[in-house]
Amino acid sequence: MAPAAFPAYFDCLPPDLPSQLQRPDLAAALRQLATQDASLREEAIIALLARLPRQASSAPDKASSRGSLLVRRVQQQLLDDLSQPLTLDALAQQAGITPAHLVRRFHQACGLPPLAWQMQQRMAEARRQLSAGRSIIEVALATGFADQAHFSKTFSRFCGMPPGRYRQINF
Repeated sequence: MAPAAFPAYFDCLPPDLPSQLQRPDLAAALRQLATQDASLREEAIIALLARLPRQASSAPDKASSRGSLLVRRVQQQLLDDLSQPLTLDALAQQAGITPAHLVRRFHQACGLPPLAWQMQQRMAEARRQLSAGRSIIEVALATGFADQAHFSKTFSRFCGMPPGRYRQINF
């Protein structure tokens, strides 16, 4: 990606990247990030940066059981109230680690960053509630969306059809 194009995608100046990071695959990944919801973009950037080659060698992880406990606690926190979306900073602060470390640990354990994982859980719950006959606005509010329009757009993107159609098929 040309440095001049960066502001068009991210509304800010491009970072100074070392020459080894100026790669076509990285540019494609950054362009893809620009199309994501703003709420998921931060953790997607962290996950992308975690995949980049590291300069320093890392010591073996002696706390894998502690790490899995951390992930389970974060998962439970994300599931406790799906109507209250959490921020990555708040999750990391409550876990006592940095947001980057949280995203890395969670992604290793679950295959997704925490907020993307939570969105999957929210959509699964939305499908269950729609199948049970609840109204679209009730489901939207119960799964943490401010309004029916945002819920419908997100649901359509995740499930391939609007929630009303999904409810007709599954009710």
